[in-house]
Formats: sequence, structure tokens, C-alpha cells
Amino acid sequence: MHCLNCDTENAPEARFCSMCAHPLSQQCPKCQQENPPESLFCSACATPLHGSDGTPDLERLDGLRKLAPEGLQEKIRQDPRDLPGQRKPVTILFTDIVGSTAIAEKLDPEEWKEVVQGAHRLVSEAVYRYEGTIAQLLGDGVLAFFGAPLTHEDDPERAARAALDIQASIAEYRAELSGFVNAFQMRVGINTGEVVIGEVGSEKHAEYLAVGDAVNVAARLEGAAEPGQILVSQTIARRIEAGFNLRDLGEVPVKGKTAALAMFELVEAKLEPSSGRGIEGLRSPLVGRDAELERLCSAMVSLQEGLGQIVVVLGEAGIGKTRLVQEAMEQVTQAEWEETSAPSSSLRWLEGRSLSYGSALSFWPISQLILADLGLSDGDAEVKVKAALRRRASDLLGEDSDEFLPFLFHILGLKQDEAARDMFQTLDGETVKHQIQRAVRRYFTRTAEHEPTVLFFEDTHWADPSSLDILEDLFSATDQCSLMLLISMRIERDHGSWNAKLKAETDYGHRYTEIHLKRLSNADSDQLVDHLLEVADLPDDVRRLMMDRSEGNPFYLEEIIRNLIDQGVLVHEGATWRATKEITQISIPDSLHGVLQARIDRLGEDVRRTLQLAAVIGKSFLYRILESIAEAERELDVHLAQLQRVDLVREKTRRPELEYIFKHSLTQEAAYGSLLVERRREFHLKVGEAIEQLFPDRVEDLLGLLAHHFYHAEEWEKAADYLIRASDKAVMEGSIHESIDLAHQALTVYERLEDPLKIGQVKAWIGDLHWR
Repeated sequence: MHCLNCDTENAPEARFCSMCAHPLSQQCPKCQQENPPESLFCSACATPLHGSDGTPDLERLDGLRKLAPEGLQEKIRQDPRDLPGQRKPVTILFTDIVGSTAIAEKLDPEEWKEVVQGAHRLVSEAVYRYEGTIAQLLGDGVLAFFGAPLTHEDDPERAARAALDIQASIAEYRAELSGFVNAFQMRVGINTGEVVIGEVGSEKHAEYLAVGDAVNVAARLEGAAEPGQILVSQTIARRIEAGFNLRDLGEVPVKGKTAALAMFELVEAKLEPSSGRGIEGLRSPLVGRDAELERLCSAMVSLQEGLGQIVVVLGEAGIGKTRLVQEAMEQVTQAEWEETSAPSSSLRWLEGRSLSYGSALSFWPISQLILADLGLSDGDAEVKVKAALRRRASDLLGEDSDEFLPFLFHILGLKQDEAARDMFQTLDGETVKHQIQRAVRRYFTRTAEHEPTVLFFEDTHWADPSSLDILEDLFSATDQCSLMLLISMRIERDHGSWNAKLKAETDYGHRYTEIHLKRLSNADSDQLVDHLLEVADLPDDVRRLMMDRSEGNPFYLEEIIRNLIDQGVLVHEGATWRATKEITQISIPDSLHGVLQARIDRLGEDVRRTLQLAAVIGKSFLYRILESIAEAERELDVHLAQLQRVDLVREKTRRPELEYIFKHSLTQEAAYGSLLVERRREFHLKVGEAIEQLFPDRVEDLLGLLAHHFYHAEEWEKAADYLIRASDKAVMEGSIHESIDLAHQALTVYERLEDPLKIGQVKAWIGDLHWR
């Protein structure tokens, strides 16, 4: 069957396209007649299709999209033609109502419409809760994306949490439908992978869809799931196993795939998830952080001596902020710190981690700190939490506990008694805010008076505004008791956490310590490899490639090593790790794609396009070249200033002329990789022509660069000419191996051009080079 969207031929029995998942036909719920996807009524019996009331899926989809958060609505309201096509990793979630045809037969079409709309609403609410996007309604099924149009570094985790919420809400919905619709259930499938995202369709109708095998795999997983089950791919399982319990189902054969699919059942979220960082079975001591560790341990010792502290640990994703904190805590609590003669006292350690999807969850990190103090977690029963909080508040606050408890209950989202509900109705918003801050400050001040206390605010760059207000209010408590506010965060100057950091630095400088983690040196990175792989028999060029790709980021280095181990490129034999084959390049691991792409997606469309243009030029790029090809030349300086502000690029030099460089080569690769192949060719051509025009007197020095751009622009004649000239120049400079590589590349070009004369000449040239 032919897909109208992407021209793919599908099996005759297929209902959805194997490439883009677009409906190929609609099955009538009454007579099972297959109808074209655009049909409103069955061609055999005239039963209404789509929403069973003749309402097209697109109209119902627009209604559901109104449930999305306002910021996301702005993106999904855009015309698909205004959203540029991209290649990017996306997590795909499919849902489908089990036995919908049989259920629909027993109901009036309008009744069935209400049942389906209720289910779709529950699915949409869960998807939007974690900032996913509803892409399509497929009859009674839903196709959702996590990572398009906006990427988050934890999209697989978001999709998993949405799926669990979907099944939980469907279970409640099933109870509501009992007696009207029996055994109402849903199947869910989740997969992740690189797809092409963009406009799919015709001039009359276009949709924002993902095209690629990753979509097909997600559909197959959903189809293989049992009623009420969530199936995820192996790729998803690897990404979420730190936070979720999974059941390995082995490899399962499915229609449309030659090889069986490895499947896992998503069972539940873990009550105590691990960090997901590091490589299982491999461990390294902290490397290259001696000075930073000493400063943090000193601050903790000062806390033990009764001096309140505010410590901010700054650094990019994966640089080791949490690892530094853990190491310091271990050293201080194990009495390994010997720089002071003061008697050691215990520290009360409480953690409150902000969530990447928690900006709309008011007080989340604060609630986690209180639960940690109670020795409880989110999974504990409300009655248990209430009883524990009452006891703890009585111990800490004495006679004042009744005054503060309603506001502590409010933070934890606990049900209030009637008197408390009446009180909240009489208070205005500012008064409630003030009383909440007062209750939290009193709670943790009393905690610290009993015992030196560390409140660890982790990932504060994701904290919600209400929690940041409380954090700032707690600054003054460090002057009154042995309280440390330990704050780890990225440099996100546009987020409220940066304002909190500036306030602490300015108004509480006498309590303030800032620890900015920089990238590891090559020597430290090399040492980290040795620690992780114990005895590593690795060629120097492999080590150098790993160093170059990770550029001093410990997490990046660990993920690169993990990726090479998973691929079987690095193997453990006896007491030695070795490379099984030559490693000439290292691609971006899946776990890093989201981290990199999320930062790029937060940019405005014009700024992102400037970044992509720069990425085509190379890791470093001259201002003059970028200026000559930029589509928005007047705004170029503004764009570059913004890219520097968000720490994606920086100035490399101003003399002899202005040149910029990507802060990380993996960011350049991610920006380049997000371009569609057609756009890459277009941009490479622009860059090659710009270099010819701007540097006519330096062409001989830039032969290799020109060959690179015209080759990727598929301007074969020019590419071949520059490759041969570059090969000849390499011989003159004594670089025979480089010359041979360039000549081989030229040979592939002439073979494309089907030029037998040139093919013979180049082969003879290569033979001559081998004799030198």
C-alpha cells in the first residue's frame, strides 16, 4: 500500500506506514471496511470515521494541544512550513486502545467518541506534563514526540514517566467506565533514535512529523505489548535503567523487521534512582580536583565549627559537580580531613534535587529536603508522611508547630484539615508566600541548631521560582546557625538561579565560597582513562582521539569509553583492556546527544541557523567567512554575542583577524548533524565559494580545506581538482601517507564522474606514491 505522505510502499495489510507511521487506511469500526485516510465516512456502510462524529483527527488534535503549557503551545502552533527540517535524536511514544473495534461495535458512535476523547485527554495531559508533543492522532491511537521540536537531555526518561502516568490514569479511567465499557486498556511502545523532523505532506495539508526507522520500531513495540503493558527498546532501556525497574523480555520477532527486536517491559520508577553516571564495574578516584576538594572540605569543617556557609559549585554538564560534593562529604564524615584541630562533629546531610521537567512543580527541591529530613520518599503513603512531619515539627518547633504545619503540609502537597483550608482562603498570595518562607526558614534553622546541617540543592539551574525564593530567604539563616547551603548549578545566566547566586555573592560575601570546575587537563584525562580501564593497552592515537573528543569533560570521556565498550571496540582480556580494531573516529554517544542538542534547541531560530552555518565551516571559523554566507548579516554580531553568552562559542583570536571557536567539538558536530543533508550541501558550497573569493592569494595554502567543502557540496569537478592539488602539495611537504589518502578520495570522485582517463591517471599516481 502506498503512503501519501512519504511515498513508501508498505505491505498490503499495513494500516500505518512503516517509515513515517502515517495512517494508510481507516478500518470501519462497524463493518471493518478499509477506507482512505482522509475519508469521513465508511464507503461500504456510511458509518462516521475519525472521531466517530465526522470530526477530522486534526481538529481533535488542535483541541488537545490547548492543554499544552503556553511555551510549548507557541512552538506547536507554528505552521509546519515555518519549522525547518532537522536530523535529530527523538524519543517516540505510541499508544493504542486495546480491542477498540470490538468495543466500538457495542456503543453508539457518539458514546464511543466520548470514550476515545477521554482517553486521548489523559494521554495528552501526561505527555504535556513532561513537555512532550502530541504529533498525531491515529484513529484511537496517539503518536507523541519527546525531543521535537524542543530537545531535553533526558527525553527518554520523560517519555518513560509519561507512559507510567498514562497507564495509571487509564486504570482510573477503566474504573470510571466499569459497567459501560469493560476491560478498557491501553498499550504503549517507546523507542528513541535519529529521525528527520519536519514538514511531511502536500501543499494543501502539511504536518510536523518524524520520518525514520525509529518511528517504525516504536510502532512495532506498541503492537507487541500486552494490554496495560509498556514496552521499550534496548536503546531506551540503557538510557533509563538507572531510574526505572525493567523486565528483559529477550528478542521478539515482529512484522516488518527481518531481525527480532530486543524488548523490555517498563515496570515502575525506582524509589531511589542511581545517578546513571559512570560505567558499571569501573570506578576511578577523583582526578584533577585537589584544590577544589580542599576548598569544599574546608567549608564543611568551618560548618562543623559553627560557621554558616553558602557554597556554590559551578560547571557545565558532566564536569563533575556532584562527584566533587560526594567526595568531600565522604572525606569529612570519615574524619579523613586533618587540616584542623577542631573536634569533629557529625553533619546532617539533606539533598533536594531539582528536576529538568520540574519548573512547573512548585517547591519540588524543598519538599525533597523535608522528606529527606523525615527519612521518607515520594513513594511513602500520605498518612505516614503526615504523622512523621507532625512528630518532627513538634520536636523542632515545640508550641509553634501548629502555626507552621499547614504551610509545611502545603509544600508537600498534603491534604489539609478544614480549618487550614479555610485559613488559606482568607490569605492573599503574598501572605501565603511569606508564611511558607517563614515556616521553612524556622524548620531548617532549628534543625541546624540541633546539628550542623548541609542542605544540598542539586541541579539548581532547573529549580522552580518558588524554591529559588525560599533558597534566597534561607541565605540570612547562615548568619544564625550551623547551616550550609550547598548549591550545584550550571552557568545559566537567563535562569533565576543565576540571580540567586549573584545575591549570595553580593549580600553574603562573608559566608560565600564559589568553586568553578574547569575541564580536566590532558594529563588528568589520561590518568582518568588509566583508572577506569585499570591496565589499558591502548595505542597512543586511540588515547589521543578519546582526549580530543572529550576535551576534558569527565562525563563525556566516560560515555565515550562506555560507547566503545558497548560496541565491542574496547574489550577486557585478562587484566588488560585493548582495542579490537582501528579507531579512526568516535561518534557522539546517544547519552550525550540530548545534552548537546538541548542547548542548541533553546536558541532562537536565527541564532541556531548561525550556529549551524558556523558548524559547517569547522570547529574554528573566521568571522569574515561566516559574514559572507550568513543569511542575516546585520544580526550576525548579535547572534555571536548570544552564542558566547550561552557558552557555545568563544573568541579564539582577533589578530590577524577575528576568529571564533566552538567551546566543544561535540557541540559543533551536534549542530552540523542537525542539518538535513541537502542543507549541508548548500552550506558547504557557500563556504567553499566564500573562501575562494575572500582568499584568492591563499588558495594554495587552503587546498585541503577547499577540497573538503566542495567534496561535501558534491561539486565533484572542483573537489577532484583541489584533492589532486592537495595530494601533490602533501608530497612536496613530505607527507606521503596524507598524499595517498587525498589521492584515494580523488579516485572515488572520478569514479562517480565515470571519467576513465582520470581514473587511470590517479591510479598510476597512487602506485607511484606507494613506491616513494
